[in-house]
Amino acid sequence: MPTFPPEALQSLLTPGIAERWAAVQAALHPQLLGLAEAVHQAATQRFPREWPLYEASFKSQRYVHRGQGEREPIADYWVAFDRAPRGAGILVSVSSAERTVTVGIQLWKARKRELQALWEEGRAIWQPLVEQIAHHGEARYAERDERRRNDGALWLDRYLEQRAASYLWAGFVYPWAQLPDDLQARLVDHVLTLFPLNEALMEQAELRDPAAALLLRERRVGYEGSMPPIETLVERIHTRGFTLNELTIRAYHVALQTRPFVILPGISGTGKTRLTRLYADASTISPPAKRTPTTSTSPFSLTGTTPATCSATTTRSMASTTRRPFCAFSCKRRLIHNSSTSFASTK
Repeated sequence: MPTFPPEALQSLLTPGIAERWAAVQAALHPQLLGLAEAVHQAATQRFPREWPLYEASFKSQRYVHRGQGEREPIADYWVAFDRAPRGAGILVSVSSAERTVTVGIQLWKARKRELQALWEEGRAIWQPLVEQIAHHGEARYAERDERRRNDGALWLDRYLEQRAASYLWAGFVYPWAQLPDDLQARLVDHVLTLFPLNEALMEQAELRDPAAALLLRERRVGYEGSMPPIETLVERIHTRGFTLNELTIRAYHVALQTRPFVILPGISGTGKTRLTRLYADASTISPPAKRTPTTSTSPFSLTGTTPATCSATTTRSMASTTRRPFCAFSCKRRLIHNSSTSFASTK
């Protein structure tokens, strides 16, 4: 049975917003879920130290917002692999607009500086991968001068020279009409090939971020005995380089202290998920001298869960099942130290 049978691909052509989402969840999601599990098994063996830091998440947006109350059905469905401090990740996507299955590393402007540093310091290391993408894949970014595509320069050099180019996608493309029989094996291999570059970007970002080293690098997590002051939370969030309004952070903080379950409404791209991630990271950072064992009698119950209706990277805080006060906490921070925990997946 092929990785993406015709009925799975055709689900992205189902008319209607709700109807297409239901068809995708029934036919296409199980295929990507199986692929994610295959990636997890292979990556765990090849990268036993780095891979446990990564999360897999699936597209959760059920429609495309066109403004003025206009909505359209989704035109693609994907699974992404990334980790904090994020800004780059590996994406496997199925698109009905292009009629393709793609796998590649995507990067935003926040990580362009790290990519340039890696390229300048280790060109010999990364050039084989860059040339492999140039010969057998594609690189997509905003390029003002189309003539540069034929001047012989590598696509990464051209991207870094373009000051206006922020988003980058580089990887491999498989048309629906020419999907190979061993597509799943190829996709897994591509993810493992791109993984070292993404991990190097994250490590480079941690070197530049004074707070990042305390987020996920310890083998055993230590927690503060109480919630940090709001001033500390605001400072930590702003240290990460994001310009979130302080009043918004304070309002979110007060809402979480008042009631442990908070719903953030708003259209896509307004920063709901980013706010929650940054708050979770800022609230769990603890200097080495203040760390306490996970069996501490802290007044807070740090709990992370992933309900069946949400992706692993979307759900950052839920109500505690204990009677103690609740503190927002990233699910991965809790599960990373349980070696028997199965790979986080979402249906």
